[in-house]
Amino acid sequence: MKKNTYTSEINFFKEKSFFITNTYILVGHRCEFEKKGDYKTIDFFEKSIAIYKFKEKISAFTNKCAHRGCKIFNKAKGNSAFVCPYHAWSYDNSGRVKNIPFEKKAFKIDKTRIKLEEWALEFCGDFIFLKSKINKISLKKFLGKEFDQLLKTSKNIQKCIDYQVYKWGANWQICVENSIDEYHAIFLHKTTFKNVLKLEPKYEIKNNVMKMKMPLSKNYIEKFKKIKNYFNNLNNTYMHTLFFPYSSISSTMGNSYYIQNYLPKDIHNTNVTSTIYLPKSKLKKNPVIEKFFSNTCIKFNHEIFNEDKDICESIYSNVRNDNSKKDIIGNLEFRIKSFRKKLGKI
Repeated sequence: MKKNTYTSEINFFKEKSFFITNTYILVGHRCEFEKKGDYKTIDFFEKSIAIYKFKEKISAFTNKCAHRGCKIFNKAKGNSAFVCPYHAWSYDNSGRVKNIPFEKKAFKIDKTRIKLEEWALEFCGDFIFLKSKINKISLKKFLGKEFDQLLKTSKNIQKCIDYQVYKWGANWQICVENSIDEYHAIFLHKTTFKNVLKLEPKYEIKNNVMKMKMPLSKNYIEKFKKIKNYFNNLNNTYMHTLFFPYSSISSTMGNSYYIQNYLPKDIHNTNVTSTIYLPKSKLKKNPVIEKFFSNTCIKFNHEIFNEDKDICESIYSNVRNDNSKKDIIGNLEFRIKSFRKKLGKI
């Protein structure tokens, strides 16, 4: 792949059209939507999308009031009534207007005809996937054989401990490619992954699912023994799975889980989301240990994302106007080859 494909407007709009009609975004887990009014927002291309827990169900709508276009939710995550802050228009779980203040005095309209743009949600166990309403592909078909394993993983997650949204000044492809580049982990991330991973990745690529497993270092396994008894069903591997094209889930040892999305804002900018979860465990019996471990996970993740942001922006500043030659991809960047090959077929 030539580097200037990152800045091809033709490619970008072709990708946008394809992804809206053929792919899913892994937006979260049911544990984030336990209470009525719990919500989470993502930015996808030019739209803000709100995932919201009504009394009856979880729904997703474009985060734009039908009245004057104001964002209904301005925060990335929270708990609130589904009411626009501008003029207090409220909506029900189908996106229809429920209440308009001073309706008869202010308007001559049929509010039953007003509806927010809705997005479809499908579930793999407790994981929540989002797609456009025009996408007719089922989640089971999209995930293939991975569906059953992912369902089991979803049942092992207990609580969300962090949700961050980052703004990266780089084309989304560079950001995704960085996330599936095992080669850089022990060099760039000197205080985090260098101490955790043994650079011996094994790959499994099946249609929309690109998996990688890597053994953990002996030092990390030894250090973790101090709190190992608080956890169930641990393993000695780091796992990272990309769901083509934007979403991924990763886990170290099964002691924590991370969902990431690399969503295009425009051709030059990417909205990166990261959500961290803890598995079912005995941690809640010791709040001090749980808080320490949670803060360690959050700090670890935040440091990695800041380092990756700098690298992706550095790469993009160099290649965005470079029409000269192809880059070099090695065996430890195997998923990048698979990702580019699949992207090239769009």
